Amino acid sequence: MVESVSNTPNQNKGVESVEVLRPRCLLIDDYDGGVKMFNEYFHSFDNFKAVVCNTVEEAMAAIASYQPKLIFLDHYLTNPVYFNRHEGLEIADQVRVLYPDIEIYSMVDDAKMVDEYIERGIKRINKNDIIKIQSIISGKKK
Repeated sequence: MVESVSNTPNQNKGVESVEVLRPRCLLIDDYDGGVKMFNEYFHSFDNFKAVVCNTVEEAMAAIASYQPKLIFLDHYLTNPVYFNRHEGLEIADQVRVLYPDIEIYSMVDDAKMVDEYIERGIKRINKNDIIKIQSIISGKKK
């Protein structure tokens, strides 16, 4: 689902209204402090939601429920020292099959895993690049 937002610039300058299409965006992370921060920072965007997920199943349920057009995806949803799982890749692979139209941005910090996402055609974004994330959420650039 893509939401339409109409922006009406100052009419004294002779600029016509512009329609901006903002995609429904879902951020999936295992760190509740980060999820809370993202939800607070982007609270004015009705097309954005960040959720805590600790398993592939929780993430897939969140995707099915929210029906995003774009996902910001953390790589590890469990402690990698104990489980050594790559949940982000598992989720990305399932999304590609079940929801091929969903765009995915990986927020992987592990340099060894970046190529795995690139090979799957998935873009990478740094969690700390709030300006770029905001630009994507607002529909200004992809």
